[in-house]
Amino acid sequence: MNNKISFILAILFSVFLFASCEDTKEKEKTEFTDSELGFIDADLMQEEGLLGEKPEFVGGTPGSGDAKIDRAFENAPPMIPHTVEGFFPITIDNNVCTSCHLPEVADAVNATPIAASHFQNWRPEVIEKDGLYEVKDNEKAHTEDLGRLNNAYYNCSQCHVPLTNVKVNIENLFTPEFREELGKNSSNLNKNYQEGL
Repeated sequence: MNNKISFILAILFSVFLFASCEDTKEKEKTEFTDSELGFIDADLMQEEGLLGEKPEFVGGTPGSGDAKIDRAFENAPPMIPHTVEGFFPITIDNNVCTSCHLPEVADAVNATPIAASHFQNWRPEVIEKDGLYEVKDNEKAHTEDLGRLNNAYYNCSQCHVPLTNVKVNIENLFTPEFREELGKNSSNLNKNYQEGL
């Protein structure tokens, strides 16, 4: 009888020991390396070779009459309907986009003019008081018409991207809703910039 009890206790102890070891293994994995994150099996600190294939740009050359692409959501930056081959790098002193899209040139070359919001300063007004800077008025957004392209917007590709054919690992189920039908092709940001403040 004692042998049976000893045998059963030994089995129960073994099961308990095995279960606690497995539980500890699961709890130990709290940190992950860069290569274990996301869907790309590559060094995330490396810029080259992150995509399995080079994206294929959709659209003709600038001025080829490509149709505008509906915005992804209300006031989303519009996509570029033409190729941007040879446009990069865009710098504050060398921006090919402005040669066609500045408002004074856009009509003549049948291009979309740069939005009025890009010629304004949207940053809050700051005042200096005893060597410290503070926002003058937190109650409303500050806008100032600069009369020129705001240098904060010189890098067009920071917000505007060309359409490409790429394979994605997650299906996009997002459906945009626009308050106005015109919102698919134009912005009402100048009218609604106070929202959310």
